[in-house]
Amino acid sequence: DLMMGLVGSEMCIRDRPNTIFKSIFLYPNPIEKGKEYISLNFGNYFTKDAIINVYDLFGRIVLKPEIEFDELNNIKMEIKSLQSGIYFVKVKIQDNELKAIPFIILQ
Repeated sequence: DLMMGLVGSEMCIRDRPNTIFKSIFLYPNPIEKGKEYISLNFGNYFTKDAIINVYDLFGRIVLKPEIEFDELNNIKMEIKSLQSGIYFVKVKIQDNELKAIPFIILQ
């Protein structure tokens, strides 16, 4: 079971205890049109096994970002090719999957 909430201007998903994730933060959210990147922060959890896809409202994959963690466990995703609208990030690590982390690109 997942809990989703807004922390400041960051959308986060927190899972129940005893699972692989403690929290994942996506920021900034919403995003002004023209921004080139958003970031996902994995907190204290580091893995090279993450699979991340970005979907539109119709469930189509619109972005398969390259995954490179920085020193703070952030993944920076280039989004400049996306139009204004609502999108969802799907993160899969091993057999644990988090769905529908929403983000908005403003006009």
